[in-house]
Amino acid sequence: MLESTRTSERLRILGRRALFSVEGINYTWDDVLAWADARGTLGSFCERSRRGFASLRRAEELGSRPASDAVSAAAASFRYGRGLLSAEQLSAWLARWELTVTEWGEYLERTLLLDAEIPAGPGPDTASDDSAAAEAAYVDAVCSGFLEREALTFASDMALADLTPIEAVGDQRVMVERTLHAAAIARRDAASEPGVEREIARHGLDWTRLELAVLELEDPGAAREAAMCIRIDDTDISDVAAAAHAPVSHLSVYLGDLEPWLRPSLLAAQPGELVGPVEEDDQFVLLAVNDRKPASATDPELRRRAASALVERAERRATEGRVRWHEHL
Repeated sequence: MLESTRTSERLRILGRRALFSVEGINYTWDDVLAWADARGTLGSFCERSRRGFASLRRAEELGSRPASDAVSAAAASFRYGRGLLSAEQLSAWLARWELTVTEWGEYLERTLLLDAEIPAGPGPDTASDDSAAAEAAYVDAVCSGFLEREALTFASDMALADLTPIEAVGDQRVMVERTLHAAAIARRDAASEPGVEREIARHGLDWTRLELAVLELEDPGAAREAAMCIRIDDTDISDVAAAAHAPVSHLSVYLGDLEPWLRPSLLAAQPGELVGPVEEDDQFVLLAVNDRKPASATDPELRRRAASALVERAERRATEGRVRWHEHL
């Protein structure tokens, strides 16, 4: 941003504030932004913010700002997602970031226009426009959660990097480069080949893959009759579904990813077995198990899952053990 720091006083003030410390070394919001700039996430965010600013300005010129009911719905979703259910909670949150209700509302409008892919107008062409765009970028960075997400990821990287005090201070660019490099090595080490294989073995049952044909019926009698046709008459579930004028869906899923109400019925289900009817929300579900594959260390998806789980645990341990927050996110 870092062009925005020249024109947004709020961002300039925020940037100087100590956010957290690792091993007694303080890191500021400016460090977070420099790190995001090195990763490329800052550039993507700034480009989106500029497009949102230009889109809203164009909508103002055309008299086509988002409808009030759409803005109200977006506001409700925003508040619910952040737990800002009361007016007092919202006011306190806005005050903490030095935002006005109007600025928050304009952020919601910009987001609606971007999501709808409304064409933007020309970019800022005056000093006044540059200043307004920078202020909008600050509002966007706060309201979109960009600042908080980047801060949490930066803290995780700093905790994983395990830099010495000498390495961690000094030139900001060098600090960012060393952090990214050291954190990448720590994540690679956390997701070692033996570790990945142990993780897959540990999740053997949850990561068993099932191939299912699923038939949902609303009438319990029809569901029981369909089950009898499949079990006793050995009728294929697709033929039963066709007779009932109901679709069959096919599902390839890991056992642990199933809905909690469905998982117990399939724990021991074997290929060729019919499970159900299982009742849920006035629906009666029949599940034909076409295949059951045990967790395998050669499964690329499971290897990705295992590596991700190992890295997440390493990040959590490092952050909880080494990061001391000066601000509550």
